[in-house]
Amino acid sequence: MPTPVSALLHAATLVTAGIYLLIRISPILEFSGSVLLIITLIGSSTAFFAATCGLLQNDLKRIIAFSTISQLGYILLLILLLFLIYNILPSLTGGGPRGYTHPQDSIIP
Repeated sequence: MPTPVSALLHAATLVTAGIYLLIRISPILEFSGSVLLIITLIGSSTAFFAATCGLLQNDLKRIIAFSTISQLGYILLLILLLFLIYNILPSLTGGGPRGYTHPQDSIIP
């Protein structure tokens, strides 16, 4: 049976690796809005369910495990929020979509 400290380190390593992988494949995710919606639903339900289960636990290791799972859900939500801010906010403020330029702004004649 691992100690609470080693369980915490192990969980933190796995969470970091999973989020790193998700961020690395984010260019692929940009082309599918439905995948981002599914990730958001999974992240929000995971965060809520794990936090609720963690409230009912008496063992410190289980509390740490559910807390880690809940944080993973929050990080998934943060990734989607940052994606939306990065891609949608410029068009809402009049800057147009990311990468869009007017023909008159072109350097090539």
